[in-house]
Amino acid sequence: MMVSIITPVYNVSGCIRRFIESMLSQTLTDIEVILVDDHGQDESISIAHQITDSYTGQITFRYLETPCNSGPGAARNIGLDAARGKYVAFVDSDDTIDPEFCHYLVESAEHNDSDMCCCHLEIFDENGSSQGVKCNPPVPDGEFSGQVRRQFLSSYVSYFTTFIYRREMLDRNGIRFPAGRSSEDSMMLCCALLCCRRISQVNRYMYRYLRQSGSLTMKTDATRYRQKLDSMNALMKGIRERGWYSLDKDELDFIYYKKGFLVSVFNYIANTGTPRTDVIKGIYQELKTVLPDYRNCPYVKGSLKFRMLGLLIGSAPAVSIWVIRLYLKLKGGQTML
Repeated sequence: MMVSIITPVYNVSGCIRRFIESMLSQTLTDIEVILVDDHGQDESISIAHQITDSYTGQITFRYLETPCNSGPGAARNIGLDAARGKYVAFVDSDDTIDPEFCHYLVESAEHNDSDMCCCHLEIFDENGSSQGVKCNPPVPDGEFSGQVRRQFLSSYVSYFTTFIYRREMLDRNGIRFPAGRSSEDSMMLCCALLCCRRISQVNRYMYRYLRQSGSLTMKTDATRYRQKLDSMNALMKGIRERGWYSLDKDELDFIYYKKGFLVSVFNYIANTGTPRTDVIKGIYQELKTVLPDYRNCPYVKGSLKFRMLGLLIGSAPAVSIWVIRLYLKLKGGQTML
């Protein structure tokens, strides 16, 4: 088996048919699709069965389930433990992939002996209209070390579904998704990159992400920042405990500064009617606890934007609320971090 595609299924009855058709259209057929039922309230799994039970082609469909509703990270772990493919991919059940997604990424990974291989993604709305594209940082095919590694990590984005992963690498290093329901994907991808020996990239937009108005990532939640911050705190704690921190300290500090500290502040302000300065002070205090010397991080020192944001949030949280709200308004809600 070449590829295992692992997909949590939860309340996606309006999308699951399109997802299954995307799997059936893959030009590489040496794949298994593992659908993990996370106990939603609709007919998603029944619809999937209706389509796949009559399928007689080469692609294998397997059905597993979580013991109870557990979130996407736990569901993916169940699929990962059962996977048989040389590579694994994580495709969400409301998204689709290009018919040649598996073919091109596996071809590149095999040619370059890669532990990980990525492409780029295109965003669509519920009407099928393109809303733009997102790219992984450019990376040359080959050894993932030195300046190549530093550049990719310092430009870190968490498009984890655009990658295929060598399953043996994940298993050997005990890499799984954390139990949380926010930023669990970012934590898993970061750990995988820290263990990656060789990497490659297919410069195509082959993952098709559906931006739904009712999705978890689009909902207003004044407490979601806490989940994000807790996940990033757990990431830093886990990396230090495993002895992975010292090799990539500067890059990991910068990832935490952006994805833990700044994203949490931006998320809290964007999702709260009347943000409280004591909450923002608390987030800043956590930054100083986790990264006491964050000001010495060369990526923070080298960027006027990041230096000024840290200074403003730390010394004038009330002013930072006004500035960040204006910034978010001008950027249409995108943090651009």
